[in-house]
Amino acid sequence: MQQTASINRQTESFNKQPSSFDKATSFSNELTEHLNSEQFIHLTHSDEVHDWLEGTYDFNEFNSGIHVHGGVLTPKKNMDCSRMVDSYVNFIVLLEGQLRFSINNHLYEIPAKGGRIIMVSIAQESLFTRHLIQGERCVKVAVKGIEKWLRQYYKKTVCPAVFDDTVRIWTLTPEIRELCLFFLKQHENSLYQQLHQEANALHLLAELWRTFEQHSDAQTHNVLPNPTHAFTQQLNAIFQPSWHISDLAKALNISERTLQRRVQEHFGLTIHAWLRHKKMKYALHALKHSTLSIGEISYECGYKHVSNFTQAFKQYFDCTPAQVKE
Repeated sequence: MQQTASINRQTESFNKQPSSFDKATSFSNELTEHLNSEQFIHLTHSDEVHDWLEGTYDFNEFNSGIHVHGGVLTPKKNMDCSRMVDSYVNFIVLLEGQLRFSINNHLYEIPAKGGRIIMVSIAQESLFTRHLIQGERCVKVAVKGIEKWLRQYYKKTVCPAVFDDTVRIWTLTPEIRELCLFFLKQHENSLYQQLHQEANALHLLAELWRTFEQHSDAQTHNVLPNPTHAFTQQLNAIFQPSWHISDLAKALNISERTLQRRVQEHFGLTIHAWLRHKKMKYALHALKHSTLSIGEISYECGYKHVSNFTQAFKQYFDCTPAQVKE
């Protein structure tokens, strides 16, 4: 504990505090635009991107299952980009600027200070929100996909305590910096370049995981404990996509007002917003992975008319259910 306290003093500019996503403003007096993460991804590939962002941001998914995305961005507007995420591990390499994000109702503000490696380990379904501030330049690369190797390698051995801490922070090494700079460059479209990028993605993930292994026992990082998961587990255990607020409150044997308060305290958003996230997440999964028709999914999500479901889905994902089904 003494060692951890010392580390916290060394990284005193790292900030963690409660946050709220239902306010009209987040970090300044300017209006904040609220987007779903799928909308943000679509935005970066649309003709409207120059009205929102300056710079470039790329998303790459490799055959190995590794996802690498990143770039140099300066937002032209304040934006909160949110999504409900399942359990996952995400490595973020912050090269310049400041990273601001929230997990449920906890806000994290991390300055680059010469370069940082941030490991985000989310044990169970949570609301993840990235906060982008107008005029605040950020250079970063994010890497996901270690879960495949965790499942294969640790079948008969003890898996490291990946989820003991929600957020870990380490100083960026020269080798990892060099690997990240590779992904910030433009590459020609050839088979060689695809293989080269895949090899570097594996190399980068391996180096990031080695950083975790080197520090997991020594506790030489900024330690932040996981928030209580009991309430999330309760909600997920009873959730039905067709339900309304009254159904949830009845199943939990609490009043609607108490349910609203607890969701606000835990996730930092209203129960209406939480239900919307959950219903749309269910709808997207059903459209991609089930044989249900759009009408059946609409009914499952509690909509009386398919047109209302289609409108809500398009507002959330920036595409129609039919486009997902194609």
